[in-house]
Amino acid sequence: MGLLIFLLGTALAAGVVVGTFIALLRLRTPWIWRWSAVALALAAVVLSVWINFRFEYHAGQDLRVMGVPFPTVIFRLENDHWVDYVVAAPLLIVGLNVLIWVALFLLPVACGLAIRHIILPRRKRQAFGQSDTMNL
Repeated sequence: MGLLIFLLGTALAAGVVVGTFIALLRLRTPWIWRWSAVALALAAVVLSVWINFRFEYHAGQDLRVMGVPFPTVIFRLENDHWVDYVVAAPLLIVGLNVLIWVALFLLPVACGLAIRHIILPRRKRQAFGQSDTMNL
């Protein structure tokens, strides 16, 4: 079940990132939309790298975890020493964590594009008495 959630989350995050940038390139959007998407993506990369390599949280009295949403390193207190358990492919997990954070940061841009190019034009057509099935 964990692998299924892992794969679905990764596919959804990749779809949001790729879909947002394709929509920004194909649709006629002002330059501020493109620059804001790039700025948000860069901020997400910086934040996710910091979270994956510097931020740790306690999952119990004797357990510390680094990496969000998927852990990259788990520390366990054994005989008064913290023993580290690194995942099998840490760079792959870090890359997927970065992808998920970028998707989360780009989600407002994707929703804004959907509202701007799908919902608002439909309302304009309905205001003029045209049907939704007409080609744009």
